[in-house]
Amino acid sequence: MTAPELLALAERSGDRLIFAVIRARRSLLGESDHAMHVAGLCALLARRAGWPGDRSLALVEAALQRRPAEAGEPQQMLEFVEIFLARQAPAQGRPPVTPQQAARDLYMASAGHPLAAMLIKELGIHPPGSGVRLASGEAAIVVRRGAHASMPLACAIADEDGHPLDPPQVRDTAQAGFAIVGALADDSALLRIQPERLFAAMPGSPRPASH
Repeated sequence: MTAPELLALAERSGDRLIFAVIRARRSLLGESDHAMHVAGLCALLARRAGWPGDRSLALVEAALQRRPAEAGEPQQMLEFVEIFLARQAPAQGRPPVTPQQAARDLYMASAGHPLAAMLIKELGIHPPGSGVRLASGEAAIVVRRGAHASMPLACAIADEDGHPLDPPQVRDTAQAGFAIVGALADDSALLRIQPERLFAAMPGSPRPASH
C-alpha cells in the first residue's frame, strides 16, 4: 500500500488496520511486511495527534522507505512504533510477547514519554487482533476498540471447555461477565480464524450475502 492509502485506511477503519498488524506480527510472516506495519501505526498516530496532511504523509512515507523522518516528534514516533513492533514478532528462538507486555515494555523503556503513552492509548490495552481470556472462561479475539482502553469488543471463539463457537459470539468486555481477565499466552490457534468472520459479527457490520 502507498502512504496515501494507509492514511485513508487509518481514517476509515483503524480497528481493521490494527487487527491486521497485530495478527501479522504474531505469526512467522510478520517481519516480511515490517515497514508496512510501522507505516500503518504511524498513520494512526499522526491522525490522533491531529497533524496536517503534508506532515502525516511525510511520516508515513519515511516509515515505508525505512529512512529517518524530520527530527523531533516524527523521529521519536517512528522509534516508539519500532520498539513496540519488535517485541511483537518471534526472534532468535524467542516467542512473541503479548501486545499488553509489549506496551508495558515500551512505556517503561520510554520513561512514560507522552508519544509512547499516545501510542498505547491509540491501540488500547488490548488492541484488535489480541487473544484474550474472558471472565466467562471463553477464549476470544479483540476486534474493535471500546470507549475505554481496557474494555474493547471481542468475539468469543471457544467456550470455557475449549469447544469452538461457530459462529463467533460478540462479547462486550465492559460487562462484568465478559471482562478480560488475561491474555492468551498461546494464541496460535486464533491465527486460523478468518478476520472477516469476526468483523461481520460486530454490531453495525454488513452481513455476508447468502448463496
